[in-house]
Amino acid sequence: MYVAAGNSTSTAQALLKWLDEDVGKLARIEVLVVISGALMTFLALFGSYRRRSRSALIKYTLWAAFTLTDSISAYTIGLMQTANFHNNLFLLWSLFLIIIKCSTNSITAFSVQDNDNKMSYYFNLLLLILYVGFIFNSYFKNISFGIPLYIFVFVFMFKAIERLIGLNLVDIPNRPMLNTKLVSDYMHYEHELSNEVDPVSMKGYKYLVTGEDPKDTDINPPDYLRKLRLNDSAVKFKVITVEKIWRCPGRVLKNSKEAKDVCLSFAFFKLLRRHFTGYPWAEAKQDKTKRLILEGLLNDPIRAFKVIETELGFLYDSFYTKYAVITGKPLLLLSSVATLLGSFWTIGTLFNYKPSNGELHMKGNIDVLITVFFLLAISFVEFWQIITYVFSDWAKVLLLCYYVKLSPLHEMNLLQTLLSFVCRKRVLKPWDQKLGQYSLLDSYGYEPCYLKTVLMRSGRGQKESPFVQLPEEVKKAIAQSLIENEGKLKSIGLCLKHRIF
Repeated sequence: MYVAAGNSTSTAQALLKWLDEDVGKLARIEVLVVISGALMTFLALFGSYRRRSRSALIKYTLWAAFTLTDSISAYTIGLMQTANFHNNLFLLWSLFLIIIKCSTNSITAFSVQDNDNKMSYYFNLLLLILYVGFIFNSYFKNISFGIPLYIFVFVFMFKAIERLIGLNLVDIPNRPMLNTKLVSDYMHYEHELSNEVDPVSMKGYKYLVTGEDPKDTDINPPDYLRKLRLNDSAVKFKVITVEKIWRCPGRVLKNSKEAKDVCLSFAFFKLLRRHFTGYPWAEAKQDKTKRLILEGLLNDPIRAFKVIETELGFLYDSFYTKYAVITGKPLLLLSSVATLLGSFWTIGTLFNYKPSNGELHMKGNIDVLITVFFLLAISFVEFWQIITYVFSDWAKVLLLCYYVKLSPLHEMNLLQTLLSFVCRKRVLKPWDQKLGQYSLLDSYGYEPCYLKTVLMRSGRGQKESPFVQLPEEVKKAIAQSLIENEGKLKSIGLCLKHRIF
């Protein structure tokens, strides 16, 4: 027994000694680079699951991956910068690691506090850029990747801009595509823009979808509201409203209620954002607002719930993802295209790559294989992010608003077929259609273990029952209760009882 313990101790000491040597340090760097690539792929694939799942496992796994990515990137770049040996692939690896920090579209912040602590993020990013600059300074004379390397520098710049804008999006009330302050002011006088309203055909519902711009407004006494110059034909052309969406003669919108409802959800989402900024709900006292809900939506409960879940999906994305940034500046998608180009170009270059004299590298081309793995991981992530964005609700709203504005598109059959296909498909669902439950009788004696108390903040008697699928009967009962009580939610149980029996 003592002999076995002694052998284990000596083996551990030998391993620690080897890790302190140059070869061991290179092995550490390579392992960390592989882990970083795996974490980036995991976040890109599963980052969006957090908004539609209340699973503690998914929540804390994503939190761990999100937190570890930054720490591992900083530590690995620090190891490269302080290494006593040379490896020309450090140039690529350091750029890959810094791109990871800004790359994933589906999760730019894990909590609202992450957006509040953006100055800490800026500082950490600046330090990483400084470390990568030192690495570039050490290797620039022996650079062997040329154009692909410059492509990745360009990609990093674009990714960093996307991430920085995304973090600022929460605080700035008039960011493109959102314009919360402008929308709030607009709703003070929206009811004055039409005389007749019809909640079924959306006649008279000029709720803003896209196109509003603070530059196209005037501020005058006595109310000092930002008022759009809608008497200007150029401004009126740019501004897309719910009414315009419903009145569009193009077959994509004419034949698809789902496409119209995505735009309606986006308009509702813009109104909902006022809840987080303290702006008033001026339209709440208007009779047309109640009619829209009771006559226009709740007459089809399934549709109403779908509109709401899409609206909440937009809200989540505006806080925790980069979709709002990309929708406001679609050209930022070029960074993903450039990443694919640079990755495949570099893989082609690596086929003929040979380490220079005096360069430390692992046997069997392991360094090259790790680089190819990372490039394939980046390529997969960027391709997946292009696909998920193109089929996202954000892209649908953007494309449909262009479709409404540009009437010549209504005559292009192929384009309309493609747009109809995009509007019908959904890669990521906004909600899993499940509700949590709690039973006092089943849970009153529950005593959580220490781990659950720390990680899940679960206390005595706080045992959750399994999640259940939300039945359509419940949706219909909620809608019926709201209609019968003029928008006030009262006894759902009675409505459900009447429907079942």
